[in-house]
Amino acid sequence: MSLWDTALAALASNQLLAGGVGTLAFGALMYVLRAVPQTVLDFLGRTFWTKVFVESLSNEYRDVDGYIEGKRLNFFSRSLEIKDGGLKTGFGGGWGVYDGKLFHYTKSKMTQGIAPFETITISFFSRDRGLVERFMQDCKP
Repeated sequence: MSLWDTALAALASNQLLAGGVGTLAFGALMYVLRAVPQTVLDFLGRTFWTKVFVESLSNEYRDVDGYIEGKRLNFFSRSLEIKDGGLKTGFGGGWGVYDGKLFHYTKSKMTQGIAPFETITISFFSRDRGLVERFMQDCKP
């Protein structure tokens, strides 16, 4: 009698052992499968969305922030702040349409150093990189 046959015979004769092994196998399967939805969403995000990250240290940051601010009424943003005596887009995110394409923008702030570091992330629902280039050209004053 082999080791495999002995293990199967022990499982068949002991219901408690069979339940424990079944629970262990089910738990391991669920642990492996828990990452599937996030992996699918990441894949779809990389496949259908084109992203551009604009950091506050770059020269284009003020232009992109001003462009988004100028088009604020066409956005679905609820995050606003008062800056330089006027109403500006605040930190957070929103949705908009540019050149007939849906996009999502997020403005975030990190305070790891002495000065705060801000990033604007713009995700276009398109695979066309030319759309991003046109957007960046339209942002220039």
